Amino acid sequence: MRDVDHDPGRRGEPEDPEARPAVQAETEGDEAFEVANSTRYGLAASLFTDNRHLAHEFIQRMESGMVHINHGTASQAHVPFGGVKDSGQGAFSIGPTVKDAFTNVKTVYIKW
Repeated sequence: MRDVDHDPGRRGEPEDPEARPAVQAETEGDEAFEVANSTRYGLAASLFTDNRHLAHEFIQRMESGMVHINHGTASQAHVPFGGVKDSGQGAFSIGPTVKDAFTNVKTVYIKW
């Protein structure tokens, strides 16, 4: 979507956090990350790129429980699943991550 109001207070948020629209920033760099992280949700973020530097920056800067690089937003049972912010209580529903209740775990998928 283009020409979307980047202020989450004015653009509104969907009732279902899984139905978040894709929002495109007109510039690269800091503004794009500010727009992406401006939502109150943080379940998953995806990036399709050939730029390894951008992929690593995306992993570090995205405020989400899962990050997918060149990979669709599908989870796997053997890794943590969960979000940050208003997307749940973190990745505490599967396996040994239950003990990490006071940390934010980020799962990263990369496909080159």
